Amino acid sequence: FFFLMIRRPPRSTQGVSSAASDVYKRQKQHKMGNDGGSIPERQDVVKHKKRERKIKMQLIDKARAKYCSLSKEHLKLPIVVCRLGNIYNKSAIVTALVEKKIPKCFSHIRSLKDVKEANICIRNAVTGQPMEIVCPITQVEFNGIQRFVFIWSCGCVISEKALQELKNPLSKK
Repeated sequence: FFFLMIRRPPRSTQGVSSAASDVYKRQKQHKMGNDGGSIPERQDVVKHKKRERKIKMQLIDKARAKYCSLSKEHLKLPIVVCRLGNIYNKSAIVTALVEKKIPKCFSHIRSLKDVKEANICIRNAVTGQPMEIVCPITQVEFNGIQRFVFIWSCGCVISEKALQELKNPLSKK
């Protein structure tokens, strides 16, 4: 003889105790899983979107470190910095102020008192090539990846790591 046992669900959940119906629901829920597989979430599927945005931000930061914010030309000495941290060629600022053609995004600059000349350290001052601004303490290149700090009181430009290592961050000049 061959017996076949078929498990039937309870006919109604009203007549069955709540513990028995909970057991039946748990058995029904555990049909999938416990096999070592995983269900991917949205962030696992769409990781490349964050990476593209990060790459774009790195390119923008590199461009901000090499080019004048106003004229979009390579940085040339003398260099000035505004209170918002934008870097400019001094000649571009002076011509824009004289001609009164400053864009709205730079409307916070009304005179040369709103910018300060930066005391920078240059590694390669070869004519025809863009200059490389470096930290005078750590020799880290100002390339948009490493964070740099402009000290308004003296005009010094140093890396953020050097500022953290110094006990007295304000230079005496």
